[in-house]
Amino acid sequence: MYINVAICDDEQFFIEMLQKNIKQLNIKNISFNIDTFTSGNDLINKVRNGKIYNIIFMDINLKEKFLGTDVGMIIKLLNPDTLLVYMSSYDIYDKDLVSAEPFAFLEKPIIINKLTSVVNSALTRIHYLNYSYLYTYKANGKINTINLKEVMYFESQHRIVL
Repeated sequence: MYINVAICDDEQFFIEMLQKNIKQLNIKNISFNIDTFTSGNDLINKVRNGKIYNIIFMDINLKEKFLGTDVGMIIKLLNPDTLLVYMSSYDIYDKDLVSAEPFAFLEKPIIINKLTSVVNSALTRIHYLNYSYLYTYKANGKINTINLKEVMYFESQHRIVL
């Protein structure tokens, strides 16, 4: 399974360290595709152009006109299934985080055990989002599967679902 990950932080050193730590996570059957951003605007533009990230690691205190939580709220509007992991050296953003729909919060510097725990929890959620909403049916002797997120309604005629 491929997991698309974005890291958005204004400190290049931190991006490289986190990217290295994520790549070193030894999780069976998982490959991480990691994109990095030093600007929230660049990340938003990438998502607007159709890139879907499963997990985004977002620094809260970006050196831009808005916070990482603002970037996160925009991304959640564009792709509600994206899991946002906010990061900061400060713990003063409690109220901002609630409205930004966080999946998790990591305090900087990031401890590898906490990163592993957050990534494993995120993978469990991603698996649930991707596989628990599937409907399997048989038609013309062939088994088909559809995502229930794409179903508007089911119609039944004489015990047959159309």
